[in-house]
Amino acid sequence: MARILIRVVGFSDVERHALNTVFRLSQEPTSGRSFSYEPWNEGDTEPIGLTLIDGASGTAAQELANLHHNPGIGLIWVGAVRPSNAWRTFNRPLRWPEVLSAMDMYFAPPSALDFDLASDSLPTQLQAATTQPADLEPGFGTKRALIADAHREARLYLRSKFAALGITQLDEAASVAQTQALLGQHGYHIVCVDLGMTDQDPWLAVAAAHAAPLRIVTGQNIGLGTKFTAKVHGCVVLEKPLDPVKLSKLLLNL
Repeated sequence: MARILIRVVGFSDVERHALNTVFRLSQEPTSGRSFSYEPWNEGDTEPIGLTLIDGASGTAAQELANLHHNPGIGLIWVGAVRPSNAWRTFNRPLRWPEVLSAMDMYFAPPSALDFDLASDSLPTQLQAATTQPADLEPGFGTKRALIADAHREARLYLRSKFAALGITQLDEAASVAQTQALLGQHGYHIVCVDLGMTDQDPWLAVAAAHAAPLRIVTGQNIGLGTKFTAKVHGCVVLEKPLDPVKLSKLLLNL
């Protein structure tokens, strides 16, 4: 697991506590993550990976000026005015799942943006960011679902459970790349992502599905760190083997 240091400037005690909790749990070996976050402190010899600045802080302007001389350090800014060099900008009240997703996307490996250079199409992640999903029609039976799992048997199992509840508009993906491609083409009410997919970090697929009203992550031997990450992303966790009763209740309550 790669270790990434984050410089944090400003923020209230409550916000700092929430952020430190995210950092601490990202280090859990059972989180399924490929990298963890730690706060950067004065005296650390390792480089800063990203700076998170509260625009209301008294030192925000100076910190922003310093970053202009260090273009290799990414910036996430919290405030109404967006600096030109900010990777992402957020307004209060902060939605920590969105902040965490932005951090994860910043450190996503280059392979997450792989695409055919001979093609006129944009990378999948850029398509997902710039394309408006298809309008979702009302009515339980018209809800569209995406099942992302590397194992065909697992996809067939979920397909049968969804169909039994009248959810028949179903798409399947066997990899993170396929999941991202489908998310760039369609709007979904339900997205189920298995954390066992290995072609890329499956949390990239979870982040790309942010518009879905119900996001489910599945996996085996899911630990506390993974559960916390899922909660931060606004996801429901279902551990394999899936409990059919729990799954049915979850879908019926959508």
